[in-house]
Amino acid sequence: MSKQSNDNYDSKAEIERVERKFEPQNFAKNFCEAAQSQKNIDEVLRNIIRDLVQKDYATIDSIKELIKKCEKEELFVLVRKGLSVGWTVTIAVISGAIGYWFK
Repeated sequence: MSKQSNDNYDSKAEIERVERKFEPQNFAKNFCEAAQSQKNIDEVLRNIIRDLVQKDYATIDSIKELIKKCEKEELFVLVRKGLSVGWTVTIAVISGAIGYWFK
């Protein structure tokens, strides 16, 4: 006695259908949309990031390097602005002295 199944699901055909629709260039976009719309993914990602920041030394070192890089860039901008202001004041003083001298 052979039992026949009314199930017409073809797993191979389903896999092929999914593969045809999969576009690698849209993976990140689709993942981000899913993460925003599904609270479970959002919570899992938050927990992963929190654990990495608290416990993973490679991540901690990477964050420290980013902070140092930002501080160096801010210092460079601050020094450049200071030099610019100093140069402007120097020119104003020299111009004032020349104007006073020729008066």
